This record gives sequence, structure tokens and C-alpha cells, in this order.
Amino acid sequence: VQLAKAVAADVAARFALLPPLVTLDRILAGTSRSLAFSPDSRFIASGGESDVTLFDSQWRPQRRWPGSSGAVAFSPDGTGIVSGSPDGTIRILDPSRDQAILSWKAHDHSISSVAVSRDFIASAGLDGWVHLWNPKTGESLWKECSKTGKPVWCVAFSPDGRWLATGDNDRLVRVLDLSTRKWVHEWRSDRYYIRVVAFSPNGRLLSAAGADHAVTLWECPSWARLRTLTGHDTLINALAFCPDGRRLVSAGNDGNVTLWETETGALLRTISCHQGSL
Repeated sequence: VQLAKAVAADVAARFALLPPLVTLDRILAGTSRSLAFSPDSRFIASGGESDVTLFDSQWRPQRRWPGSSGAVAFSPDGTGIVSGSPDGTIRILDPSRDQAILSWKAHDHSISSVAVSRDFIASAGLDGWVHLWNPKTGESLWKECSKTGKPVWCVAFSPDGRWLATGDNDRLVRVLDLSTRKWVHEWRSDRYYIRVVAFSPNGRLLSAAGADHAVTLWECPSWARLRTLTGHDTLINALAFCPDGRRLVSAGNDGNVTLWETETGALLRTISCHQGSL
């Protein structure tokens, strides 16, 4: 049974409650592909094979929207949920309504990641494109294909909305300055593709991980590479910082959730909490 890439990382970073992952297995029944917490941690959105489900903080279902979803994200104010589907459609969902507020065809293939800032919705897809959208109208504001047309796996906004980070099948981590639409940082992994990127809540750190089994940290905005964290044996699917940015949680196909100290790179704890990938 595979839980969504954000299960272990978000639960650990928000609540530091790693053992209840067994309970989440039963609640989600293995159908969740993506999870996102609301900014106030009161709600969780789950994107699954057949629907998007909104849970409260005790994992009690509050609302369901039919339709497959492979990526979900809350708006910064928590009033909307953005869902990206395997058929390339983006939907904006209102937690108080049964129907989508807005939907549009965004990609030619499956959407791998979505992110939301105050001014933009970002999406990445297996078609190799990264898009910026107007969150109120769905209008396309900017787009660019990866250098070789290979899939882009992940997108993440910095907390202040200044930068957009991406990770792709070309082994690249890239950072876009949203005011100029110019790339200000680019780093290529020596061996394998990038599966996930994440900024720290204070915006001082950028992290990335993927198929090379390691987590890399950079300082923002100098983009100086600070350290590489090793401890997983397989693909890393999820990264999440604790609220103060001093600790980072990673989760991967080895079924392990690992807690790191960002300042020193020390591995603080590894918990084998799942049979199969996270």
C-alpha cells in the first residue's frame, strides 16, 4: 500500500506524531497520492485515485469531491484547495462547496505537482512543462518546458512568494525569480532525477531530494550549497521543514521517515514506519 508522498513528512513536521501512520493507513486505505495541510493545521486535503477528500485534524472526513487527483495544495489563506489530476486538469475547490469553483485543462499529461502563492498557482507535469496561472481566472501567465522535454516532478514557492523552485528528470534543481521570470539558480545532481523541493518556513533554506537517496540544502538567496544529508537507501519522495526551520523531515521508498537537524546536518532519528514506499 502506498501513501501519498507527503504523509510522513507533513505529519512529522506539523505534529511530530510519527507512530499514528498505521492509523492513517486504515483511514486512507492506500488510495492517497498526495496530502496537504491547511496553513492553520486544522484540515488536511488528500488527493486520491477517485476523489479529493477534506479531513479535520482528527482525520474525520468533512467533504469529498469526485475526480482523480495526483497533487493537492492549499492556498496561503486556507480558503481554497488546488488539485492537479492525471488527465492534466487543475481544479480549485472551496472547502464549503461541493462543486469546483474553477477548472481548466493545464497539461497534456499527468500533473505531478501543484503549489499556491498569493499571486500564482504553479503546476508541473509529465509533459515537461512548468506553468504559472492566475489563481482567480485560470489564465496562463508564464510557461516553460524543461531543457530536454522530460518530466518536471515538483514545484514549490518560497514563503514570501519571491521564488519558485522546480525539480525535474534532467536532474536539475532550478529557481525562478518571479518578478523578472529569470532563472537565478541551477544545480544538477551527479546521478539521478529530482523528486521533491521545499523551502523552509523562514525562507532561508531550500532543500531538494530524489533518486540519489540524499537531501541537499542551499542557503537563500546566495544559493550556496550548505550540505548533503545521507541516510535513505532509496528514492526520497517527501520533504517538510518543522515550523522553525531547524529540523527537516524526509520520507522515501524505503518506508523510513528521517529527522534531520538543518544547521549541522545531523541525523536525529529514523523511524521505519511503513511497509512499502512513502
